[in-house]
Amino acid sequence: MSTRIVIVLVLSILCSQTVKPQNDNSIDSLTAKSYEYLYSKISDFYRAPSLGTIYAKAYLDKGLKNNDSVRITKGFYYLSEINSKTYSVSLDYINKAILYDNKSSSITPYIYNQKGSLFHINGKYKNALDNYLEARKQVVHFNLPDLFIKIDYNIGLVRLRIKDFDNALKAFKKNYQYIIENDLQQKKKINYLNSLRVLSIAYLYKNELDSASYFNQLMIEKSKDSINDNDYNYSVSRIFQAYINYEKGNYSKTIDSISKYIKKGTKDSVNLALSYLYLGKSSYHLKKEEEALKQFKKIDTIVLNTKKYIWEIEENYEILRDYYQQKGDLENQLIYLEKLVNFKTNLYNNDSYLKNTLAHKYDIPELIAEKETLISRLQKNDRKKANTVYLLLIFIAGLILLSYYFYRKRIIDKKQFEVLLQKKENHLDDSMLKVTKKELTIPEDIVSNILKKIIVFEEQKEFLDSSITLESLAKKIKTNSNYLSRTINYHKNKNFSTYLSDLRINYTLDLLKKEPKFRNYTIKAIAFEVGFKNSKSFTNAFYKETKLYPSYFIKELQKREFTGVDS
Repeated sequence: MSTRIVIVLVLSILCSQTVKPQNDNSIDSLTAKSYEYLYSKISDFYRAPSLGTIYAKAYLDKGLKNNDSVRITKGFYYLSEINSKTYSVSLDYINKAILYDNKSSSITPYIYNQKGSLFHINGKYKNALDNYLEARKQVVHFNLPDLFIKIDYNIGLVRLRIKDFDNALKAFKKNYQYIIENDLQQKKKINYLNSLRVLSIAYLYKNELDSASYFNQLMIEKSKDSINDNDYNYSVSRIFQAYINYEKGNYSKTIDSISKYIKKGTKDSVNLALSYLYLGKSSYHLKKEEEALKQFKKIDTIVLNTKKYIWEIEENYEILRDYYQQKGDLENQLIYLEKLVNFKTNLYNNDSYLKNTLAHKYDIPELIAEKETLISRLQKNDRKKANTVYLLLIFIAGLILLSYYFYRKRIIDKKQFEVLLQKKENHLDDSMLKVTKKELTIPEDIVSNILKKIIVFEEQKEFLDSSITLESLAKKIKTNSNYLSRTINYHKNKNFSTYLSDLRINYTLDLLKKEPKFRNYTIKAIAFEVGFKNSKSFTNAFYKETKLYPSYFIKELQKREFTGVDS
């Protein structure tokens, strides 16, 4: 029985046992219904996960029983969407959908867009962007203009995370224009309101307050008559207007609006943290320091609990550090300086797209200089505290050195990769046939005969046989192992073991470059394919010959394939 059939049977059993029968709506009875009927019920109960899950699992179970990979893929996708509010469950379903997807159906781009959205909601912006880009790559194969616009919209949301406001705004305008041109304001009301909201956000970040206010006021007006979730969308728009009022210097209005609508307009921790930030900054401007500090410390609690790091909130720790510096409170200044460094480090590590921006906006050398000054002052008051800061300084310096090391290594690996791309397959040079009898002390005719047979050995790829040894090859070409070993040592400048390993690695390089499907093999499978007995010996040999690990080389080749660069 094949592995795929076993997986189908196991999943079928699991799905059939997951939902208990409910009268006529048991899984067994529902699988007798048509796919169209089940899908209609799934659509009806998208907002009722417990009921929607029953029909989606029946859809999946029917697909499993029929061994229909497209229906199985859709079943897992529906389950992921229905359970989107439960991150781990939804992610597990979407990963199973990807496992079954053969990329022959229009469901493919929806799958990757859904996975990107899951990552995005949970602050994993790099992973989100990877999946959005895959969705965009797949959507071009199908006539799905609304999804195409949606994917670009989602990529625009990620662009906000790297402060690429201009390109984000282009995506949001395109999405808005599509909705208007196709008269979808009522049919897809939530999408329309979201479009207005992100336009307001992008314009606010660009400090174009009139445009930000225009689209937000439009959202306030349109959300008043929303049938679904009207309180939330209206409250969100009122809170966002408070942010705009803050930028205009209307601090009292900012506090009043956020205080009134915060409970109804903050479903997630990021929005809540931003609301606290604007409350705190407004209170601070109105000389209400105690109230401001209360709000700022609420943000710190949210960050500690959620581990979500966005550039908008970093200001919170700068404010707290500066506040305690002005008060001469060195102990609290150090605490929030450490928190600032930790926040900055997490931003740097969590998303490679943020690195350049953060390097320019938050200058690490300036932080180090600040710490050195603070250490000098703390030494006069508390030696123990000074040592703590000194250790922190060493940690940051180490972090910088480590970052520089990996930066340099990436450059070196990239250059080595380019060299390997240009490298041609090795062949025995004719000059090898020129024997120097005096140096080898082996009869010239014997050496010549060995070299000719080595050429045949290489051309026929006999080195791919994992059982080949010096003795077995010597026997095959009708010479003794001593003559064969010495001839290879002299003409190849390497021993037999290294010679054999290098042939296999060069063959691997050539095959990886020419055969895209070979790149999808596991390292272990590749090792066996080219004559190695285990993946460890293959990896070590590959690195020794190329100065790169095989996983890195394959990954770079796949990037070239993805971006359309000819390797």
